[in-house]
This record gives sequence, C-alpha cells and structure tokens, in this order.
Amino acid sequence: MDNFQEQFLAEMAKIREAAVTASDPDVLTGAITKALDTRDKALVEAKPTPAATIALAEASDARREEAQGFEVDFDEFMSKPTTMPEVKELQRASDALYIGSRMLNAHGKQLADQTDARMRPCNMKAWREFKMAAHAVEQKLGLRFKALNTSDNSDWTPAGFTGQLKELIEAQRRVTSVIENVSIPRSPFDWFVEGTIGLPYMVGENTGDTGEKVPTRTPTTPKVQFDAKVLGVRVPISRNFDEDSVVAAEPYVMREVARSLVNGVETAVLNGDTAATHMDTVVTASNDCRKIFQGLRKLAKAPSTDTETDLSTFTDATLRGTVTKLGEYGVAVQDLIFLVSVKTYFKILADTTNFANYQSMDKLGAMAINVTGEVGAIGGIPLVVSAYLPETCNNASVDAGTGTDAICLVFNRRAYALATQGAAEMTTIYDAEALQYKVIGHTRIDFQPWFAAATNTAVSVGWNISVA
Repeated sequence: MDNFQEQFLAEMAKIREAAVTASDPDVLTGAITKALDTRDKALVEAKPTPAATIALAEASDARREEAQGFEVDFDEFMSKPTTMPEVKELQRASDALYIGSRMLNAHGKQLADQTDARMRPCNMKAWREFKMAAHAVEQKLGLRFKALNTSDNSDWTPAGFTGQLKELIEAQRRVTSVIENVSIPRSPFDWFVEGTIGLPYMVGENTGDTGEKVPTRTPTTPKVQFDAKVLGVRVPISRNFDEDSVVAAEPYVMREVARSLVNGVETAVLNGDTAATHMDTVVTASNDCRKIFQGLRKLAKAPSTDTETDLSTFTDATLRGTVTKLGEYGVAVQDLIFLVSVKTYFKILADTTNFANYQSMDKLGAMAINVTGEVGAIGGIPLVVSAYLPETCNNASVDAGTGTDAICLVFNRRAYALATQGAAEMTTIYDAEALQYKVIGHTRIDFQPWFAAATNTAVSVGWNISVA
C-alpha cells in the first residue's frame, strides 16, 4: 500500500475513534469531509493504476461509513440526559412505544409464540413514529443504534423507560435542589469528610540542648455513612386500554410517578423521623415515606441547645431572629435557606405592617412585593416554599393534624447531603389476578448531616405561626 493510502486510512481510524466522544456533529462531519478531500487530491497527484484507485476508494468508503455509522447501545444512549431536541423527541417516542407494547402484550420478548400479526410492535402506530425519530437521531449524530439493526429489528422494542424520568424529577425539585446532592455506588457507603487537628499550642523558646518539643495533635478522620433505602410508588392501569389510549397516557403516568417520588423525598427531608413513634401524630403507617430517615425538623431536636423559636409574634425581625440559633452555621448568609409553608408565604405577602420592608420600591427597589408579586429573600436569605411543611400544629413544633399553626425552617444548606444510589427507575409488570398493568417507579436515597447532629446546630425551627 502507498504511503498516502496508509496515511489516509490512519486518519480515518482516528476520526472513528474521535467520533465516539464527539459532542458537535458538525465538527465531526467537517473532519470526515476534509479527510476525503485529502484522499481525492492524493489520488490525482499520485495517478495510481485503475485497479489501485478502485481498491483505495472501496477501502476509504468503508472507513468513512464506519466512522459515520459507529454503533452505540440504544438503551445506554437513551438513559443519559440530553438537551438535543431530536434526542428528546426520540426519548418521548421510545417511552410511548415501550408502555404501549407492554400494555398491549406486544413487547418483543413476548412474541415467541405470537401468531396474531396485529400484535407485533412493527404494526403499532407508535412503532412508525419511534422508527422515524430514531432515524432522525442516527442521521443527525452519524451513528447507528445496535438494537435497531439486528436481524429481528421489526419486532424490536425498547427494553425500558428512557432517562426522561430523571429529567422530570430534576425539573420538579424545589427543596432538595438547594441541598448538596451526592451519588453513592453502593449501600452502606462511608464518605470521609474533612477532619480537624484542633487549635495549636503556645510554644516557649528552647534555651537548652534538649528543649521542649512542639506539642502534637492527631488529625481526626470523620466519616458519614449513607445507607440508601427505597422509596417507591405503583400506578395501576387497566388492561382494557387500546393503543391510542395507552400512548396518550404515557406522559401522564411518567409525570405522576416523577411527582410522587419528588414529593416523597421532599417531605422526608423536612419531616423524616425514624423513631417507632413519629414526632408528628399524623404519621402512623409503618411504611410512611416520612419514616425513611431523620429529616431537618428531627435533626433540629438533636442538640442539647435550644434550636426552636416561638413565632407567635410573626414579624420580619422575629423570623430573621431564628438565624441566631445556628451559631457559626448562620454566619455565611449565602449558605442559608428559609423554608416556609404555603400559608406562611402568603401571610408574608399580605402583611404590609410586619413585613413592610419588602413591600414597596422605596424599601426594596425592583425586588419589592408590589413590583414582582413575590418574596425572593428575607434579610438576603433565599425564601423557598414547600407544601410539606406542617400547617396543622397546636401551638407546638410538632404536627397534631388538628391545629392552625405552621412551622418554618432556616438551615445551612452546606451542612447536609442527599445521597442517591443509582438513578430513579420505572418498570412495568402485569398483574393477572387484577387484570391490570402496574407501572412502578422507585429511587434509593439517604439524607445525612456532614457532622454530629447532637453537637452542631445547622438548622433552626420556627413554630406557632398562626395561619388560620
């Protein structure tokens, strides 16, 4: 083989290798075009024999096809988050086809003895839409899905839901989005955190040959153990769906599963208590999601020092006064978050006397309530609203379910971590006894402080806020 042939083929091999990690398809296409131009120019200059020209063209075209059509695993590709409209459309079509094929008993893995051609996935309306979306992504990115090019691809359907569930969960998170989020590979998992060697000693001047040594302090190696537990929800769907109804129901089912998981994690982070008898009398079921781990309100009760403030007099000054209970954890305002209930939030909006500093432009400028219609921060601390902070307390910091008082929180968001083991998932099963299909969503999570909760006060509770 001539030198220019070897050089060209080597260049194409590099392009193929780069294509696996290329983020911009236009850059990859340009590189391939440039390589082909180099080949054509070399052929003209070298003037090889006709046989050599044909051989080189066939070899380079094969290289080009390989570079432009490298295979990727479909399910792995679809599990990753994306911002590309074509991929998002394919994810939507894939999820619709998956749930439709499962509900209609037309999934590829169930067709070994299927004789009714109408039940084959390739005859579903959703299949044609899915194939078109998949082809559009293949053309856009210059790739080829392995699962779509097998010998039985006419019956192939996605093996599960795509990564859109994770994106839906991320989009709906409010409270947990402001907390540090970490991923753990297994449970239990020890996460070592920064230790301390304490304060130094005063060292006197040495005047002799054997003077006093500088005292030592052994650094600590504290760790936090995350032990993720499962939160799950099951959505039943009748088997009497037709294809159009099933496909139409898919976005609703996915949104509801995502919303359920998000809300479950949020209320657990706020109200979690692992004691046999929950601090709130409204929580009685043994499998209530508010029993999965200790949440912020429970952790506020751990220190021996008082971390709770009676807010029966609810003003700007008393609300900001809850920050003083945090001690050193309340110094960095940029790390603090106020959490209030829905009724408490509207109470602040409507109170032109006790929260007058947030009402008008002369007090707060363009961020005033009468300009924006909302409260973004109190004393420079972001204000986040949660529907899962109790509003039925009886003059106490626990929820009895019968009162008209609310609870609020202020905490240092850097002091806690929400750990997730793997991504949230959805699966579908058929319950023959109930004649229903069950869509099950689940996630594995744990919530822990980065320090010993009994000796640190990084969260403070305000209670007795009248929201009658």
